[in-house]
Amino acid sequence: MGDYKRVMVAVELNQQRDNYLISQAKKIVEDYKAELFLIHAVEHSGNYAAYESPISIDIEDLLMEDAVKKMNLYANSVEKKNQIVKIGVASQVVLEESKRLNIDLIVLGRHKNTGLRFLLGSTANSVVNHSRADVLTVHFLESKA
Repeated sequence: MGDYKRVMVAVELNQQRDNYLISQAKKIVEDYKAELFLIHAVEHSGNYAAYESPISIDIEDLLMEDAVKKMNLYANSVEKKNQIVKIGVASQVVLEESKRLNIDLIVLGRHKNTGLRFLLGSTANSVVNHSRADVLTVHFLESKA
């Protein structure tokens, strides 16, 4: 383990899961007197629609507004300037922002991969394999989810 000064938690905007992830990260933040960041990626509406249209852009705006509101609600113990919500593929958003902010440790949840997700890979897998920062994956058991 390194000397962590900046810790980023990738949140799903699921209050129970996020509270658990944040509580795990806060233990590290307190031990290292580090700065805590939260990040959430809103999937691009093009991932859900066959064609890019003004309607998909409106949906994207609504998804962003909802994500920011939830982030503010769930993450009230983290400074607003350290709450990041971006549009894009989750793994890419986490990797890009962690590089931009010189993050030392990324904390994210890990789910059991089955079916198509198993074949294509997961956000956690992508971040673990491409991050310059250390990565802590927290396994979600049914009792935590």
